[in-house]
Amino acid sequence: DENEVQHEEKQLTEDELAAISVCQQIKDRLKNPSSLSLNAVICTTDETDYSNYIFVDFSAQNGFGGTNRTIWVYRNGSFYASADDDGKYDFADSTRDFCRMMGYHYVSVDTSVIEENLY
Repeated sequence: DENEVQHEEKQLTEDELAAISVCQQIKDRLKNPSSLSLNAVICTTDETDYSNYIFVDFSAQNGFGGTNRTIWVYRNGSFYASADDDGKYDFADSTRDFCRMMGYHYVSVDTSVIEENLY
């Protein structure tokens, strides 16, 4: 019957799967995991050395009950936070701008797709 709506399971993209994995790791590290709120997630690849970066702009409850907004970047198994002052985050941030400017792989992942796949 043509009025019947077919429900098809939407296949997640490689970027969505990677973003879900990284966001789950962030959520698991939070003092209050249910407070995670994603603002933006960007996946990009630096094609000069094929490093993959995932930038996660999120808000979460801190230990004092307030909410903090921060950006963490995931690269090669490690996280760097915008609050770090070892230079790794700043390097990743400039790499993100470089990748966008050079037309490399650069995808803003739909945060609702990520959130509905977190546990």
